[in-house]
Amino acid sequence: MSRWSLPDSATESEWLQALKRGDRNAFTQLYDFYWQRLFTVAYNYTRSRETAQELVQEVFMSLWVKREELVVRTNLESYLYGAIRFRLYDLLDKQKSASLYADYAAYTQTAAEETTEQQLAFAETTALIQQQIDGFPETTRQVFLLSRFEGHSVAQIAENLHLSPKAIEYHITKALRLLRLHLTDICLLVAIFGL
Repeated sequence: MSRWSLPDSATESEWLQALKRGDRNAFTQLYDFYWQRLFTVAYNYTRSRETAQELVQEVFMSLWVKREELVVRTNLESYLYGAIRFRLYDLLDKQKSASLYADYAAYTQTAAEETTEQQLAFAETTALIQQQIDGFPETTRQVFLLSRFEGHSVAQIAENLHLSPKAIEYHITKALRLLRLHLTDICLLVAIFGL
């Protein structure tokens, strides 16, 4: 097989079976074949060689760690491209969240009003909210961030994530319910520190 030709389904199937058995040679072949392709996708989104390399390494590390329970529904290439896309979405979600929190902090507090206690309380409140969002199941977190932080409609999210609109609504409702469960702690912090 040449360096750039796609493996046939039999080759992919052999790679997968060998990978599940822990065959390092199969993993190395897989890695050598797909690394540059995944790196190109990641680099086109991040425009950072270091970040793109880290994301691709995470995909392959996860592939090796989860090899025994690996389920590939279509083909290996689609699975790997999906994995790198999810890593990119996760990275973009985290960057967007950090940016939104920074903007919110700058907007709501002026330098004259900021005291050490208020800064600490705001940081703790923000950390509590972020911790709750980070603790959501992956799809729920992704749907919630796209809906509430990026302003995407249910239909847009459904199309983007290849889920039904009902599933998107379920994940938004679930995320809001999970946040409400922990809102008491956040409100208590706000009341104590007077934010």
